[in-house]
Amino acid sequence: GALLVMLHTLRRRARDVAARAHATRASSSAVPRARTSRARRPTGVKPVELPRIERTTLPARADGLTRFNVPHALYDHIWSAHEHKLAPMDVLSPAAARVCAEVRRSLGKNVYCVGGAVRDATRYGTAALARDIDLVTDATYGEIRRAFGRRVRFVGRRFRVALVRERDEVVELASFSTSVGDADGAGDDDVDDGNDENVHAFDDTKPRTASGEIDFDAVLRRRRGTRTEEEVSTSWKATKSVDGDGDLMRLVACKENAMARDFTVNALYYDPFRNEMLDFTGGVYDTIAGIVRCVDDTPKSLREDPVRMLRAIRLAARHGFTMTKELRAGLRAYAPMLTNASSMRVTQEIRTLMHGGYSETTMKLFWHSTLMKVVFPTQYEFLVKRLPTAKTLTYELDSTFTTSKRDVDGGVSLFSNALK
Repeated sequence: GALLVMLHTLRRRARDVAARAHATRASSSAVPRARTSRARRPTGVKPVELPRIERTTLPARADGLTRFNVPHALYDHIWSAHEHKLAPMDVLSPAAARVCAEVRRSLGKNVYCVGGAVRDATRYGTAALARDIDLVTDATYGEIRRAFGRRVRFVGRRFRVALVRERDEVVELASFSTSVGDADGAGDDDVDDGNDENVHAFDDTKPRTASGEIDFDAVLRRRRGTRTEEEVSTSWKATKSVDGDGDLMRLVACKENAMARDFTVNALYYDPFRNEMLDFTGGVYDTIAGIVRCVDDTPKSLREDPVRMLRAIRLAARHGFTMTKELRAGLRAYAPMLTNASSMRVTQEIRTLMHGGYSETTMKLFWHSTLMKVVFPTQYEFLVKRLPTAKTLTYELDSTFTTSKRDVDGGVSLFSNALK
């Protein structure tokens, strides 16, 4: 009797499940579902409403120039919506979109998405995953603290970054004053600032050198009320007290910030409010062509931050990009300088390279660029006895770990198979 009751209960539950499934299929066939523009966008998530701002406009002059001798060629760096064919949620995650909306609503400041998210959306379109989302704003860190309160913490000594807690995600938000020079990291060392005193103690209004130190000469000139001719002509902060042309100041600020970044493919700025993309370095064309090119002079860029050599390897290995000849030569010339970089940043980059699913290509690039001698000295000593010593700047990856006459014990084959 108990067995019959159990069978009857199971049969009734099976009929209920089948009835619900049939009703669901009938309702879905009667009301067609709207297709989403992103494969990564989760279903059932309410889209974030971002405020809309009019497109960029610059004042015209008879001589074809704007104020402060900024030419109308700035228009050539603006990619409108019908040119880049992206929507805000194609670049931003829902959490990042909410942070952008909060900054605009609370502070009235501009926010841009820069770095890997814009690069991937430009290269792969709407099929790209929303990752490596870095936000940059013209608001100061004190204003960011007032806008987000206890939801924000600040990290980094050399390059300051605010980590905003948005529900279950953490969004990186940097300020124009200190975000230059490092496109993919918070800085040398992580520092948790839990109170407002530390935020105001870090005076982001003081001029700083390329290494992140305070430029005391510039501080002294500011106290004396004097400015160099270069500061007057190029500083976007100097234009605040002269003219109220917001669009012009905004573009000049973005250009100065972009010219201090590592590679052109990481110097693309996406404005979610105006739905515009700002490209001051030719990064759109390099992204489409798959070229890794330094924004500044290659030797100067690598000397300023040696960790950029590992980022160049990551772009080439992960996305299949091709490094320029100057960059490939620079990796060999400045590889020993990697020992002077922060060990924490180097370890983090190496962990990303070796755990990302492209370790074989990474090791091949390490071998050709001679970075393996610095990063993996044991593996280098193992391979240098078994591989041809002659290397060229062509970086022929297909024939890197092939057997040769010097590989008498088959160690290269074992090493290559282990990487695969």
